[in-house]
Amino acid sequence: MRLEAFLQLGRRLLGFLALPSLAIVAASSAQAQGAALNQWLDHVEKSLQIPPSAIGLILEPIHTGNPGLQQRFPGQRTPFRWQHRADEAMNPASTIKLLTSFAALQLLGPDFRWTTRWRTTAQPQKDILHGDLVMQGGGDPKLLIEDLRAIAAALKSKGLQDIRGDLLLDASLYAAEVTQALPLDGEWQQPYNVAPIATDLNFRAVKLSWGAAQQPTLDPPLEGLELVDRLRKPNAACKDAAFSFHFEPEFAGVGAPARKLVLEGQWPLSCGRGERYIAYPEPVEFAERLFRAAWLEQGGRWQGHARRADGAAAAAPFELLRWTSTSSLQEVVMDVNKLSNNLLARHLWLQLSAHGSAPASVQASWEQLRHWLHNQRITLPSLLIENGSGLSRHERISPRDLNQILQLVQRLPIASMYQDSLPLAGIDGTMKARLNEPGLRGQLWLKTGTLNQVRALAGYIEARSGQRYSFTLMINHPKAGAARPAVDNLLRVIVATG
Repeated sequence: MRLEAFLQLGRRLLGFLALPSLAIVAASSAQAQGAALNQWLDHVEKSLQIPPSAIGLILEPIHTGNPGLQQRFPGQRTPFRWQHRADEAMNPASTIKLLTSFAALQLLGPDFRWTTRWRTTAQPQKDILHGDLVMQGGGDPKLLIEDLRAIAAALKSKGLQDIRGDLLLDASLYAAEVTQALPLDGEWQQPYNVAPIATDLNFRAVKLSWGAAQQPTLDPPLEGLELVDRLRKPNAACKDAAFSFHFEPEFAGVGAPARKLVLEGQWPLSCGRGERYIAYPEPVEFAERLFRAAWLEQGGRWQGHARRADGAAAAAPFELLRWTSTSSLQEVVMDVNKLSNNLLARHLWLQLSAHGSAPASVQASWEQLRHWLHNQRITLPSLLIENGSGLSRHERISPRDLNQILQLVQRLPIASMYQDSLPLAGIDGTMKARLNEPGLRGQLWLKTGTLNQVRALAGYIEARSGQRYSFTLMINHPKAGAARPAVDNLLRVIVATG
């Protein structure tokens, strides 16, 4: 492509900065490239009232060792090297998942799988267990309802039909404090706020559906939970919908208290069927209802209840089943990065220290990673980890430190699978509807990060020249959400002229 064509493309991409577009396209020196970045920062400040002090950014080329790239466009300037407040520790939101997934792939391996042991305190006699069934949690982050049904069938095949004792949940693999975190925004029923427990089942969430002249349903079902439909369903515009729900206990007098899930508010008929995922408020009760539903589906009988009993596996000498997770760590990493799943990320981080004599903790996992990085002569002085998912007001890392990880990965055998786990612009994950125009679609592998007053992007960019970059951008400001169009324009310029 001739230089004039590049200039015209630059003008179109940066219509708000005609002269800076020239500077970016024609720049042949670090000074000129720096001036172009400063002009973009100036634009963001003047048009969005986001000061440069609220932005941290670094863009570095990835050296492929292919000298042919420098010959594809004769006279082309050296690759971009941008940095602005790159050493400032900032809230990265979900881009911290890049560190978590890197650590899991490198320290545990992509083929790692979780093990959940099912033990009993007594030997079943004639299909009857006169004792307790113990679930020894291994921290499997994707032990879903389909797995639980298969586990129930496998337990039956081992000669178990009638459980006369309780289901003991041994979650001692994780330190107690990691399961007691309060929701960041007070929304306890939101699945993204669920704190990990080593005996997690089905993300501790179910899909609630309602409306369209049908009864409300839960998928998967939670045994003994009654759904009460008190919704008003007028013939009105759907914009008038005001759905809400709450839990109500109903004491039946015998056994454990039943619960009602009461749907209230207004849901016009024109809205059709509504649905959302909800996190049940209490992990032990959730496990009891979900296990009971799966066990009864298999024709089993159970008279007891679920209890959390850390250490119970040590007093349960009979192992009926050793269940290996159906998802590999590589598959979980794909969900963590492409879908930005917080619960999976928190499990991955804890798993880094889940094989020692002490319970796994956030700090112990960091020590495991820090030791490995030290051997690679890498330090992350800005890092402050609270849970490894980015759902935190306290987590911090600098753009340079996160970019160090992006650069390091490219020198390791996991480089390809790691990059493939990131959302691909215009194609999938949290970047599916972003930068999807021709020439950009499929050129940027970027993990997004979103919190109130935080926007972040980090990952890899392949310019049309063939030059590849690692890129990290963090904005910590009350107006951060308004910066997306300007950030996307900056990314367009990198792809077109980098």
